[in-house]
Amino acid sequence: KDYKQAIAWWKKSAEQGYADAQSNLGHCYSTGKGVEKDERLAFDWSSKAAEQGNVNALHNVGVYYAEGFGVKKDVKKAIEWYKKAAEQGYACSQFNLGEIYAQGTGVKKDEKQAVEWYKLAAVQNLPNAQFNLGICYRYNRGVEKDLRQFKEWNDKAAKQGFGPAIFLKE
Repeated sequence: KDYKQAIAWWKKSAEQGYADAQSNLGHCYSTGKGVEKDERLAFDWSSKAAEQGNVNALHNVGVYYAEGFGVKKDVKKAIEWYKKAAEQGYACSQFNLGEIYAQGTGVKKDEKQAVEWYKLAAVQNLPNAQFNLGICYRYNRGVEKDLRQFKEWNDKAAKQGFGPAIFLKE
């Protein structure tokens, strides 16, 4: 892939307000693909795309706030952005919200809420969500203990090559 040429086109489109191009530029600046890595520019371009509802950018802005990448760390803002992406069905944001509620990061720990978010991501075949949902069933975290459900979700994650699930399957 010729990222330098793609970036030239994306910059033209992004400057005209095209959200997908803004999101792509944000991603490139976050990873250093075709440009020098720049956390602030990654955040700025992703934010412009997120303000227009671009689901990838919504998720990425959530990640940037959660990690303090190009912006001051702010878990509450991370949750807001993750929820916007999660409501559009973005599995990674749904999983991240599950993690936040399971651990009580910036919110009151709520295992039932964690399970709901994990379920939404798990049915979209996100293996880490399937594994975590299985663990919830195995250890009575937010749901009633159900070893059949544990096995079912763990097996789905294992079939996708998710290491921890393969380990528990053996």
